Amino acid sequence: MLNYGRVKKNLPQKSPRLSELQRLWRLVNTPLFPSCKFTTNQEGNTIPRAAWDLFRGFVAGTYITDNLCYIVIVCQQNMGEILCNSSTHKTKRRFYIQDEEIWKISGAARYAWLHEPIWKFDARVVVFEFVEFFTLGNYLFEQLYTHLKQCEISGVKLRKLGNTACLQSILQTLPAGENKSAQDYLCALSADLQAVQAEFTLDERIIW
Repeated sequence: MLNYGRVKKNLPQKSPRLSELQRLWRLVNTPLFPSCKFTTNQEGNTIPRAAWDLFRGFVAGTYITDNLCYIVIVCQQNMGEILCNSSTHKTKRRFYIQDEEIWKISGAARYAWLHEPIWKFDARVVVFEFVEFFTLGNYLFEQLYTHLKQCEISGVKLRKLGNTACLQSILQTLPAGENKSAQDYLCALSADLQAVQAEFTLDERIIW
């Protein structure tokens, strides 16, 4: 006779999809190393980073297409490489929506692909889009910082954009550069973005 108590004890405590998403949330919203909390000014002195420069991403808003909800997260620094390493892991690959041709790319072409600014995490009922900025991320984050509010999703404290209209106006002031594809993508979306509601939650049973 099966020991049901023992079997239940060994089952996962939560959805693996939710666990992976929570890990991504923490990466986006936390400096990667303690040393990231400090920077060097023009005089060569070590000083604390500004508040807007102490997080790696924020929730820009949400939109609905084809009856599926999309949540857009704007991130900076090396989040793309982190998401790439996560998405190519054999146990996590199914969580991401990517072009199948990706796995056939190698060498220089693959290196170029690593810097694709848009990553999509499939949580079944919700798709999370990570849009990455490099050179212009600092300016964008500094300008938007006063419009960001604290929220909590899936037990992780985040920052979200309270007024989505300001995103479009600030994007229009950014000069074109390495982030052009990310800029163009967000500009096209900004008119349809809605702020994520304060009571937004994820149902673990559906994600599972």
